[in-house]
Amino acid sequence: MASIVKRGNSYSVVYYHQNNAGGAKKQKWETFHSLQQAQERKDELENPIAFLGLAPHIRTLRELLDEYIRLHGKTRWSFSMYSGYTSLIKRYINGAA
Repeated sequence: MASIVKRGNSYSVVYYHQNNAGGAKKQKWETFHSLQQAQERKDELENPIAFLGLAPHIRTLRELLDEYIRLHGKTRWSFSMYSGYTSLIKRYINGAA
């Protein structure tokens, strides 16, 4: 989650991000000259799908799981975790042998 802090005549959006090299969380401050710009940036950080302008058209559980794996699994899971979870989903949820 991000928050907006007023600093003099400007506004800062404060949030934490994880450094991929060491895995440590670091606080990041981004400064904007108007509250509207800061609010837009905060919204982008909190809902990246809305920022991209993509409205997911998910109708089935299979499509939902595929979208979840595409957005979350490929970027955050190790290879063994990814292959294990996708095979479990394929076998037990999607019903493929």
